[in-house]
Amino acid sequence: MRDPIATRSRLGKKSSGHPEDPRVFLSPVLMLFLIFDIEVVFLYPSANLFRRLGLFDLVEMGIFLFILIIGFIYVRKKGALEWE
Repeated sequence: MRDPIATRSRLGKKSSGHPEDPRVFLSPVLMLFLIFDIEVVFLYPSANLFRRLGLFDLVEMGIFLFILIIGFIYVRKKGALEWE
């Protein structure tokens, strides 16, 4: 016969039978991943043509990066990337 105290200590907390829904946390993370993944799609052509870009294109790329950095700071301050 098993020792109930040793078995309980190995298993940790008792489960209520209702696991947490992972979609609740994963959906904001997935949306943020898509946003920052699309950033790479827009920046890759600019990075490839970096030497041939004019001043207007460099300023435009800088504004785009600035907006993304502000968005990333906002998301961090709201705690959307914190694991619980």
